[in-house]
Amino acid sequence: INFGGIFEFSDEFITPDPQLSTSNTVTACFDVNTSDLNTILVSTSITPFRINGLSDMTFVVSQASVDMSDFINCEGFTLPADYQNIFSDAPQLWRGFFLKELKVLLPSEISSSTERTSVIANNLLIDEFGVSGYFTATNVLPPGKGNASGWPFSVERLSIGLTQNKLTRGEIAGALGVPFLGSDTLGYLAQIVSTQKGLQYNFTVKTNSEREYTVPFGGTVRLGNGCIFRMKAGNGMFIPSAILNGTLSLKDDLVKMDGLRFEKLHLTTEKPYILGGTFASSGGPGFKLAGFELGVDSISLGVLAGKASLRFNVKIALMNKNEKGISDSTRFFVNASVETRPNIL
Repeated sequence: INFGGIFEFSDEFITPDPQLSTSNTVTACFDVNTSDLNTILVSTSITPFRINGLSDMTFVVSQASVDMSDFINCEGFTLPADYQNIFSDAPQLWRGFFLKELKVLLPSEISSSTERTSVIANNLLIDEFGVSGYFTATNVLPPGKGNASGWPFSVERLSIGLTQNKLTRGEIAGALGVPFLGSDTLGYLAQIVSTQKGLQYNFTVKTNSEREYTVPFGGTVRLGNGCIFRMKAGNGMFIPSAILNGTLSLKDDLVKMDGLRFEKLHLTTEKPYILGGTFASSGGPGFKLAGFELGVDSISLGVLAGKASLRFNVKIALMNKNEKGISDSTRFFVNASVETRPNIL
């Protein structure tokens, strides 16, 4: 028996990627040469497709087969974990399309700024219930390639689980750069959840209260408890924000300051970039500026003309303490400026 055909998949489960195909439906072409219609195993080609509810990903199949046999399966065939209970005694009874190898184009949020990042997946299935399978990848987005609206990040690990056209597992892990912390990075783990509005990423960022982060002016930052990090998806990019608690110390030839506490310092990649926060000196002599000792009465944060500004109320000692000399008080402002640089992790 010899025959050929084109199988059209239901758009209830998958649809073509309009950027890679002009077809209105996902199809699979095949030619059959067999003496028994119950043992059909043939190679096929499939239109690049997207899964309904996961339109941020595109699946480009490079090697696939049609399994219409009740006696054997395609070479290399394995059942997803969620299918084990259904076909545990007789996996050969499964029928459908076995995708042995394919390329998965990832969402723009976890791709480089120049092109969509892709990973290789193996052993996915398409049957009457939709797409099922599980794939993982490492070194997905190298350091320096990820851009979260100006904050650099990497994707070191990705895992995706699909069961009957539903995202049942999604996870990425890597490193995130926060400009306030200099060139140091924080590790993160994010769960990927499918919603009616698209994919949602729930980030958990790892902070270590024992670690010091290097900042300009020979300074160090030590993060405290209660820091919050958020990453929302928008316009194909992540928009990160952070609310930080901790202490800041500066040890420069011009400025020396120990133990400046900050709480609820709210940073974001959207103007004015610094949205709020409180600062307080932890006591002691204050800090030194150009050799003069300054005692800090109060520190406040404001946003002026779209730029963040720190206000210091200080007392200046013009002579040594044992000389009981002249002192004075004053107020000065430190205004922030923003400089855009390439993302480097």
